[in-house]
Amino acid sequence: MIMDIIEFSASQVKLIKQKAHSLLSATDWYVTRKTEKNVDIPANVSTYRDAVRSVSDQRCALFNGVTTEDAYFAVLNTKDNWPAWPEEVE
Repeated sequence: MIMDIIEFSASQVKLIKQKAHSLLSATDWYVTRKTEKNVDIPANVSTYRDAVRSVSDQRCALFNGVTTEDAYFAVLNTKDNWPAWPEEVE
């Protein structure tokens, strides 16, 4: 059963990373613009991107620490708190 829990947790980590990638991809063009044209990334976009990475890292750490079925379901049922889309993007 412990192997199943590890596999289930690994699947959740993969889903979390996919969600973070999806959320970040909408603002990737700001990073590209900064690299190519040296135009600053708006603070609210940078804050949003940092928050997405933070939630992703926290959620992945929780699932990576799971060793029991009870712990798995406890983490699975924890609210994930993904950040809201930044207001008034330049």
